[in-house]
Amino acid sequence: MIYVISAANTEYVKVGLAKNPISRMRLLQTGIPWKLVLLASADWHDSEERRIHRLLGAYWVRGEWFLANPSIDSLIKHMLTGADSPKAWIESLNKPKRLAKVLTMAR
Repeated sequence: MIYVISAANTEYVKVGLAKNPISRMRLLQTGIPWKLVLLASADWHDSEERRIHRLLGAYWVRGEWFLANPSIDSLIKHMLTGADSPKAWIESLNKPKRLAKVLTMAR
């Protein structure tokens, strides 16, 4: 499973991979002074994690930690829809903002 965890009251978000995201979050919590919150998880193929990391590279901080940003916000929303892959999210990153708005209005 791919998950997104937030370090509460910070700008840091972790995008990672674990069989059980809640157990993983609890393990991480012991070494981090901020409260961790599971924002979303999705049962996507393991290889998608690296792909997501590459796409979020501009926001990379360290390891699997990124600065919160609109791309991660849209990833979380996509995960919460129950989508079976990140494909639609990735495609949305490639659309120019204006075109995305026009396409949304046309639907």
